Amino acid sequence: MKLYTPGEVAAMFGMTPDALKSRRKRGQIEGIVLADNSVVYTQEQVDNADLSQRKRGPKPKAKSAEPTKPVRKRKKQTA
Repeated sequence: MKLYTPGEVAAMFGMTPDALKSRRKRGQIEGIVLADNSVVYTQEQVDNADLSQRKRGPKPKAKSAEPTKPVRKRKKQTA
């Protein structure tokens, strides 16, 4: 059984080891925690990992380059 380090798995998915650690804590990939608290991954765990990039909402629209007109205050009307 081949075991992979976090650095090797992170390189497979194009991310940093810290990002992989975060994904493991969120349950997107399982790892084997060894007695010295280091983590290794089996080929099966790598194959079953759900490490797809999370989808974000639409990008905000760019603000127009034109300056806005100042808002004019209304004068009080006397009756």
